[in-house]
Amino acid sequence: MVSDVTTDLYTADVSAEWDDFVSRSRNGTLFHRRAFLNYHPPNRFDDCSLLFRSSGQVVGAFPAAVEERDGRRILRSHPGASYGGPVVGPLPRAETAHACVRAIVKFARARGFDGVEMRLPPTVFHRCPSEDVDHALHSAGFHVPTMELSNAICLDGGPQAWQTRVQGDTANRLRRIEREGLVSVEGSDAWGEYWPLLDETLAKFDATPTHSLGEMERLAHDLRDDIRLFGCRVAGTLVGGVVVFVGNTHAVHTFYMAQNHSGRKHRCLDAALRHVMEWTYARGHRFVNLGTSTLTGGARLNTGVCRFKERFGGFGVARRTYALDLKQ
Repeated sequence: MVSDVTTDLYTADVSAEWDDFVSRSRNGTLFHRRAFLNYHPPNRFDDCSLLFRSSGQVVGAFPAAVEERDGRRILRSHPGASYGGPVVGPLPRAETAHACVRAIVKFARARGFDGVEMRLPPTVFHRCPSEDVDHALHSAGFHVPTMELSNAICLDGGPQAWQTRVQGDTANRLRRIEREGLVSVEGSDAWGEYWPLLDETLAKFDATPTHSLGEMERLAHDLRDDIRLFGCRVAGTLVGGVVVFVGNTHAVHTFYMAQNHSGRKHRCLDAALRHVMEWTYARGHRFVNLGTSTLTGGARLNTGVCRFKERFGGFGVARRTYALDLKQ
């Protein structure tokens, strides 16, 4: 029985225990780990992460923070991460998932929160099926106000299988890139060289990187096995690239794709994604998650972006946000 679940606020002295549990869990990711979350300055977020125990053993974790929004106080999955939600252990125990969700709601009510929100990882990051968490949230009265669509490339079957899923002119472009040999893609530490190119790319969409150059360099140093920059060069000049975050042993996540005019001319992002697929497969991961392909909180499909990802074999996977109003 797990009816005796206790709830503790996260403190720095349990950081190693927290990360060890996440690494052994069936649905935890890099974005649940304290090694990632703790890079934020102490005053940026009002951390309110929770650790759940039964008979003294950790059975769940919920990275979270307090957010003041429109006069309401929300307990939400950590805003410094792409996704979060409850992490559960490696064994199939739906009862534990339900107990952890009940504990979150009980904690939030006792602390006077107006609501609880959390964005769960796409299922490609589940080492084993973990939708007992979704059922626990449904059972506790949560609803899904936002559903975004991501695209993920399945690497099962190796390169021969991928090629059957590459669509349109993408296959021809990849063959031409390989035949011409003008674009080289390699792992790089040239963050200072890449970030201005990224700023320039995002500025065209009135956007800026979530991370500053300094933050990215620190993350890449502290998590060197989990964050990689793959730079594309033509005649030795950096023309584009992509950043990869290793979510867990099951899947990786691409961020911060960028290219300049020369990069577009030479189709450097095509070369970069193919390289990432090969690198990911060689490491034993099953999926490359290419991120969301929707607009306005998931309400509209970004057809052009989605089509680009689908041409690489990127299937649609949902990224759900769950919410519970505690004042109704």
